[in-house]
Amino acid sequence: MMLRLKNFFITFIIAMLAFGAVAYIGIEMVRASIYVSEVANDDGGPDYTNDEPDGEDLGRSFSFVLIGADRAHSAAARAESIIFVRIISETSQILVVPIPHTTLVDVVGVDMPLSEAFGYESAQFVADKVMLMTGMYVDYVATTTFTGMAAIIDHLHPQHGMTFTVPFNMTYTNTARGINVNLSQGIQGLTGAQAVSMLRFPNHPTPQGQMELAVDFLLALYRYLAQPRYLITATSLFPELNRHVTTNFTATHLLEHFELIFNFRQMTILPTVHMPGQFAANGTFTYDPEEARRVFQPFR
Repeated sequence: MMLRLKNFFITFIIAMLAFGAVAYIGIEMVRASIYVSEVANDDGGPDYTNDEPDGEDLGRSFSFVLIGADRAHSAAARAESIIFVRIISETSQILVVPIPHTTLVDVVGVDMPLSEAFGYESAQFVADKVMLMTGMYVDYVATTTFTGMAAIIDHLHPQHGMTFTVPFNMTYTNTARGINVNLSQGIQGLTGAQAVSMLRFPNHPTPQGQMELAVDFLLALYRYLAQPRYLITATSLFPELNRHVTTNFTATHLLEHFELIFNFRQMTILPTVHMPGQFAANGTFTYDPEEARRVFQPFR
């Protein structure tokens, strides 16, 4: 049973993080039921994170790039959600940086939105570009699809959908991208498909609106998942999550970061830091390297 719960825990963290924030609330429901007396800290591997000393008790800091894609990886796939998350051991803080998926990057001499570069290259390619933009090493990459997220939401809310307040009326159709949104403002039960369509809705009042909505939605989802009754169904939820997440974060890495991960309750989630730069009229984003170095320097 312990091994099955551990497997669920690993996949839960990654699947939830991939859509906008840190699953510290979900972690707490596992923490409440599993007492860990002692976990060895493996310091044998190289530390690429920064020049600061590692935390005395919690182990080294680490970072994720988390990708939400419109389909399984292929040349046609597009990364519509890209989030950089850094767990900072030294200061007990969590840094979350949404990366605009329209950020222009160089792909063999051609400027291309990061979302398209994901399809032509790989998730690791995206992670390398994020590392260049933030100046911070990326330890792990996790990818999931919106179809997968919809299946997970329906698995959790099979009867009446997930209760959430849609911030404004949303109507939008893009057949080529498989987006069909028709939602009214207000509190309501959202099916998995409706929730995903809301998260993919592009026409927000501000350029950051889509990313901010994703954060709000995931916090609501975390509060729901924090209910103790989900521990009972953890082993049935694990296969659903496992089918829809691809990552290089393994059980070995979980053990390496175990103390740090299980201390999320005491950590401070910093206000969301947006990538410095400028949106063009066509929606593409050009980041500012000099300003980015200044903004991210305190977290390296």
